[in-house]
Amino acid sequence: MSLNSASAVTGIPISGGGGEAGEAAPVPNLYYTRPITSDFSIGAGINAPFGLATEYESTWAGRYHALRSDIKAINYNFAGAYKLSDVLSAGAGINYQTLKAELSQAVDFATLCTVGAGGAFSGACGLGAGFRPDTNPNDGNAKVTADSTAWGYNLGLLAQLDNNFRVGAAYRSKMKHSLSGNFDITTPANAATFAGAARLVNQGAKADIALPATLSFSAYVQLDSQWALLADVTRTNWSASASGGLPNANGLSFCAWLEPHAQKKKAPNRCRCSAVTAPASDAQQKRVRAGGHQA
Repeated sequence: MSLNSASAVTGIPISGGGGEAGEAAPVPNLYYTRPITSDFSIGAGINAPFGLATEYESTWAGRYHALRSDIKAINYNFAGAYKLSDVLSAGAGINYQTLKAELSQAVDFATLCTVGAGGAFSGACGLGAGFRPDTNPNDGNAKVTADSTAWGYNLGLLAQLDNNFRVGAAYRSKMKHSLSGNFDITTPANAATFAGAARLVNQGAKADIALPATLSFSAYVQLDSQWALLADVTRTNWSASASGGLPNANGLSFCAWLEPHAQKKKAPNRCRCSAVTAPASDAQQKRVRAGGHQA
C-alpha cells in the first residue's frame, strides 16, 4: 500500500507522505513420506498457508491505519494414503495450525480529543492544546499481539490414468481460530484523562477468525524422459471467512486484513475507519468514531 496524502475529518492534512512497507519473509515448506506396505504410506508436512509482513515508517500519512502488521499461520500435517487399485489412490490427514498476529498503528489524539466526547477534551489534548496530525508531535501508539491454535483435516484423491498422465484433487478444511492476547497503548501525557474516559488503556484482546477452506485440482503429463507438464487450480472459499479485526474486551477494534482477497467479500467487522474506536456508550461511540480519517 502506498498513500501520498490524507486528512482528518477536521480537514487538517496528515503529514508524512507515502510509504512502502514490503519486506522479505521466509515461507516454510517441508514434507516427508514413508511407505509402510506396497499399498499404504504415511507422511508429514509443514507449510505456511496464510500470512503477511509489512512495516511502514512511523511518520507516514497512513500511520493511523497501520504501522507494522505481522501475521503468520504455520500448518503441521500428518497424513496417510492407500492405493485402492492400480488406478486410484486416496489419502486423508489431520492439520494442527498455529496463528500469531502483531498489529500496530499510531493513534491520532489530536483529532480524537477534538471530536470525541463532543469536543470536551479539545483544550487538553486536541486542536485547542496544539495537538495536530500535520505536525505529528503528539501521536500515541497502539499494538495488538495475539495467538491461537486450531485443528482441521484434509482429503485427497489421485487417479493414474496411464503411465504418463495422472490427475488429482485435494481438499483442506476451514480452520476456526479463537485469538487471544493483549492490547497495549502508549498515550501522550496530556491525553491520559481522555484515554481513560474513552477506555483507551492496556487490556486484553480477542477475536474469532476462520481461515478458509481450499479445493484444488491438478494434472501431470510426462512428455518424454526429460520433460513433464504440471498444472493446478485452487478455489479458496473467502466468502466463509471474516476479516482480521481484533476487538478487545472493551469494544476497541484494531483492524488488519489477513489476505488481500478477503477485501472482495462481505464479512463482519470490516475495517474502514481509523482503526481504534473506544465506545464508552452508544452516544460516545458515535462521537469518537467521528474522529476517523479519510485517505
